[in-house]
Amino acid sequence: AWTCRQANRVIVPSQYLAGIVTGWGVSADSIQVIYNGVDMPRLDISKEDARRKIGISGNILISSGRLVPWKGFRMLIKLMPQLLQVNQFFRLVIVGDGPDAAMLKAVIRTLGLERKVFLVGRKNREELALHLAAADIFILNTGYEGFSHQVLEAMAAGVPVITTPVGGNREVVLQGQNGFL
Repeated sequence: AWTCRQANRVIVPSQYLAGIVTGWGVSADSIQVIYNGVDMPRLDISKEDARRKIGISGNILISSGRLVPWKGFRMLIKLMPQLLQVNQFFRLVIVGDGPDAAMLKAVIRTLGLERKVFLVGRKNREELALHLAAADIFILNTGYEGFSHQVLEAMAAGVPVITTPVGGNREVVLQGQNGFL
């Protein structure tokens, strides 16, 4: 907060974060919002071919991010039994790594979802693009976001987005127009 109050200009990636910085006593006139961009390749490949390449068939629900508690991956995994009652072909693919990886694997084993939920680890941009090309829906069940790169990447790949109405998500996902909050 002290550093921001001393600065001539503070650049933030969302109105949400601008509000936080204003709360630190920084003048709104010295805050500038510059939204993050993404450089996500959009592959010219069918969903079926992408699914073959990643080795996962079915209706793919994908999520990505650092495997930390506030991203909500545990809850997504715990919801899979109910989602499978709606559609037995749903498959949850989680891209990313982090401190919760072992715990999430244990939840998957405990619920017997080894053939329905896939923790595929961290992927480079091209690998992530392939996984997004295979996906039907992108879900980010996050409890906090300043401004989500994952949502932007999914949108850039043309994957419908469902996320929580937290932080900067409300600035990029317009309810019912380009996704659902």
